[in-house]
Amino acid sequence: MRNIYILHVGNYLLDPHSGVAQKSFALADAMRRTGRSVRLVAISERPIPQVLPQFLDVYSTPKSNYWQEADRFLSSLKSDDVVLFRYPFASKDLLNLVEKFGRQIIFEHNTIEHAEMLLLQRAHFNRQPFSLRPSYVRYALKTLVFNSTEESDLGADILQKVRGGVCVSHEIMRYECSRFSQYQTAVIANGASVEAASSVIVPAIKDELRLVMLVGSDAVWHGYERLMRSLRKTVLSKRIRLLLVGMDRPSDFSWPTDIQHTVEWTGRKSKSEVAEILKTCHVAVGTLALYKKSMTEASPLKVRECLLMGLPVLLGYNDTDVSADNRFGPYVFQVSNDDAQIDLQAVVLWFEALSRDESHRQKISALATETLSMDAKARRYIDFFDSVFDT
Repeated sequence: MRNIYILHVGNYLLDPHSGVAQKSFALADAMRRTGRSVRLVAISERPIPQVLPQFLDVYSTPKSNYWQEADRFLSSLKSDDVVLFRYPFASKDLLNLVEKFGRQIIFEHNTIEHAEMLLLQRAHFNRQPFSLRPSYVRYALKTLVFNSTEESDLGADILQKVRGGVCVSHEIMRYECSRFSQYQTAVIANGASVEAASSVIVPAIKDELRLVMLVGSDAVWHGYERLMRSLRKTVLSKRIRLLLVGMDRPSDFSWPTDIQHTVEWTGRKSKSEVAEILKTCHVAVGTLALYKKSMTEASPLKVRECLLMGLPVLLGYNDTDVSADNRFGPYVFQVSNDDAQIDLQAVVLWFEALSRDESHRQKISALATETLSMDAKARRYIDFFDSVFDT
């Protein structure tokens, strides 16, 4: 059987609390449980840790040498080894790499890359001081008029050089195939470890509804600002406490003292600490501003972790697994994928009705374990690998 390597260029795999690392390790473990040989590989600027997780290889090098190190690593493999490569943004270096080793590579696509790169490029452009220099004018035209990025320039050529790609949503698959119509793809939404499902006790609601949002960064598409604006404008029979888990309180954040509801920033937490917080909460909140990166569909790992813990969820997008499965319907409060105010009174009434079923968390957890666990996903990855390498 072919050896499988899961490759990341960057520091993701060395941050054990990140969603990217948790997914990658869980996927590798699940694949190994099927009998396959799987190793994770990080090409990182960080020093090699003294104690490495099992099955992780780290190649430490400055960022300027990332692609040379990737070349050396891929040169060391056997010709029939499979490399699942979390897609980085397009670049000439990536194009050069896939021209040499593309027949061993399957990309994993987690976003609409051009839309996200354009968002980042515009933010970078807005930080530049105004100038009449030709380079500034060219950058302005490229970014603001022609909406051009390295992704739009090089992405299609890169996709043509590799075996295929796993897309975490149907929307992403349509985008990738619009760039290269013969791209061999499979849609496999994100999965999560079932370890989080160890406790499904329903906390008492009393006079406070506790909403929790797992966020690892201040990315604009999380949309927690939208929820905060809704909290400021709403008076309810119950107080709402919003817990933002994974981020420190921003230095410029302030919350009026005369607002009924409260916001709490917990900072970064370990996986076990997150699980303890989730036990005390009633409803999890998923992404609320996905439209900001021109997307309508996603399969966030953090939402899956909450569902595995038995929490019902408030979603502002179409979830690849959850929205397509009618069994999740009673446990999802759907809001629009825009900046509209959220009807928090309706959220409270929805949860009060749901909580009359004292076993609702057990039911959610059992359904999530059946459909969203990494073991349910790993077999599909392997079947796709075998299919594209056998053609």
